[in-house]
Amino acid sequence: MENVIEKREQPRAGQILREKELLSLLKISDTTLWRLERSGGFPKRFRLGPGCVGWDHNEVLEWLESRKAERAEAQ
Repeated sequence: MENVIEKREQPRAGQILREKELLSLLKISDTTLWRLERSGGFPKRFRLGPGCVGWDHNEVLEWLESRKAERAEAQ
């Protein structure tokens, strides 16, 4: 029996990530997301509608790559 999560379509570059998708992608808690946003280095959310926000998937991927580059430079 296949896992239900495996059947879900993964976000592709250029798509908008909703909060649950973002947290799942980064494997972080909502509190950690809040802290990252407050630090100013994380991609900014944007309003999609009343009570609905999203993040640009490309910006999140670029942020991840910059974190990897910082790690490589530190070594």
